[in-house]
Amino acid sequence: MGKLFLPKDTKGLYDRGTKSLTIFVGESATVGFSGTASETQSVQFSAWGNGTGERANEVYRVNAATLEANIDTSSPARLTFEATNGAGKALATSITILIRMRPKYSDYTPIGQYDATACWAACLAWWLSAMPDRPSTSQLDLLGKASGMWNKDGTINPNQLELFVKKNGFKMHTARIKPKDLKNYMGFWPLMIAFKAPGGFGHMNVLHNYDAMFDRVNAMEPWYPDPALDNGYTGMMEGAVPAYYSKTTGDAFTFEGCHLDRTYNTYGNNPLKGGYFWIGFPQEYLEKI
Repeated sequence: MGKLFLPKDTKGLYDRGTKSLTIFVGESATVGFSGTASETQSVQFSAWGNGTGERANEVYRVNAATLEANIDTSSPARLTFEATNGAGKALATSITILIRMRPKYSDYTPIGQYDATACWAACLAWWLSAMPDRPSTSQLDLLGKASGMWNKDGTINPNQLELFVKKNGFKMHTARIKPKDLKNYMGFWPLMIAFKAPGGFGHMNVLHNYDAMFDRVNAMEPWYPDPALDNGYTGMMEGAVPAYYSKTTGDAFTFEGCHLDRTYNTYGNNPLKGGYFWIGFPQEYLEKI
């Protein structure tokens, strides 16, 4: 019996338990099939649902043992993808393909960071609110659970943050990637990213809705508004991060957070000191059929 698989270019989220692939309308989606030479010669693909018509519209031969079927994602649908022979016998276990409208992530209320070093907590709280099947957790709850995660200079320790994410069941996979690989993760689902901010310090945003044609991306920016532009506040360095306080009351600046439209190079040209980006994305990306 043959086997279905997800080619690298298919960026949907695969749920192993329900054998379902979720992908957004308009995105490229192919499903691969591997089998014996006779199976690949006789296999027929179908992706269908109630009233959808056939959605497996093109088949490509990769090699003698592998084929890939392209799926029409032009409109929402719930499809059953099957690989059968001419007699209708299943040559692989079928899967469900859910084609959904892309969420408008800018409708999710932005979160301003609680203090000068809490960008990671604001971003993670927002990411959890925007992603399906995640626990709803406030920024303050995250900060309260994050004992021992800071370096001596007040910045977050990436190793400890990775352990924290895994331990708390957020279904996020973390990685450190080179600038040349960043676009491979852009524009599908919200991407947490640690990068070098214009002031030279490490910072975190959540990127979403990447526009490849104009090379622009939307960002949930927790450091907003910019206190450096407010004459009523004075700045000072707290470790490796600037902090701002009211000149009259001494109160810390209150960040509201905002969705901003920026060029891709705002991020792509500004890796962290080690020459990499720290990223967090849905672990379902890594699931295999």
